[in-house]
Amino acid sequence: MQFDPTDQRPQVRDFVAAFKAKFNADPTHISAHAYDQIMLIADVVKRGAKDAQSIRDTLATTKNFSGVTGQRRIRQEQPEHQDGHHPLHGDQAGLVLERPEVELGW
Repeated sequence: MQFDPTDQRPQVRDFVAAFKAKFNADPTHISAHAYDQIMLIADVVKRGAKDAQSIRDTLATTKNFSGVTGQRRIRQEQPEHQDGHHPLHGDQAGLVLERPEVELGW
């Protein structure tokens, strides 16, 4: 699902209007995804994250982030070792930003 600038959700309408006012152009899907990523980090900081580790830990608890490109959640990914074991634990594991219908490696 790509960004739809005609979406009538208030946050999308507000984003499109602010973008047009500032840049005198329609936002692209790249602009919208960048905006959502910045807003996701801002949300994490508002929830108390102060440094790289606390940002990562707080991101890992994000379950329902609603952005202009849609709903997101973050899950921890445990990459498998060749022998089938999970060698990474805790803060060594990766985080994956996903939508219910699409996974985005992150």
